[in-house]
Amino acid sequence: MPYLYNSTNTWHSVDTFDYIYEGIIYTNFLGNYFDDHGASDSDNNGIGDSPYAIPIDGSSDEYPLVDTIENYTILLQDQILHERFVSFLLIFDFFLPTCLKN
Repeated sequence: MPYLYNSTNTWHSVDTFDYIYEGIIYTNFLGNYFDDHGASDSDNNGIGDSPYAIPIDGSSDEYPLVDTIENYTILLQDQILHERFVSFLLIFDFFLPTCLKN
């Protein structure tokens, strides 16, 4: 196993990202997916509740993904506005006919 002396590795993003996980938009740092982590995700945001320890350098990924990267969609700024607008329209479209029936 390699030994890294005075490692300064960062195992997660240095900035937050807006992303979609299971149909909901979140903003957070994003780490890596580790298939042996098995972290819980009590708030269902796609990020593990506990860090993943990196054995080769003693550091950790503070924002480990609980699912493979294919299950996350990173949004650019104009996409965020579009996604929120589309969500609003879907909600509006659902409730408006219900309100008009009364």
